[in-house]
Amino acid sequence: MSDMGATSDLASVPGPVAGDRPNESRLMRGVRRTPVALIGAVTVGFVGFVALATPVLAPHDPVAQIAKPLLPPGSAYLAGTDEFGRDELSRLMAGARVSLYVGVLAVLIALGVGGRRAWSRASTGAG
Repeated sequence: MSDMGATSDLASVPGPVAGDRPNESRLMRGVRRTPVALIGAVTVGFVGFVALATPVLAPHDPVAQIAKPLLPPGSAYLAGTDEFGRDELSRLMAGARVSLYVGVLAVLIALGVGGRRAWSRASTGAG
């Protein structure tokens, strides 16, 4: 046998690429290559933080009528008030909590249905 085959196999193995960091995870490499992913992750993280911290961060009760209706944004009400005199900023923060709850619930239902179908196909041998 000749050593020709061994050298051609080694030539196909990818080596370090210029700019790659050896201890960097695949996730961090992907984020570094696509900054839009980082922007999306930061946005989702911020909305999640606001949704979880709404009881602490909200300046007013989101359902209480606390002021005159339709006040413009100002120092007392950063986003103004709605037609019933409720603080819009507090209502937006509370709405983020509901939206994330519905989104997570929809993903879990889809995961359950899709996972069950995949499991039944795998157990019956259907492709």
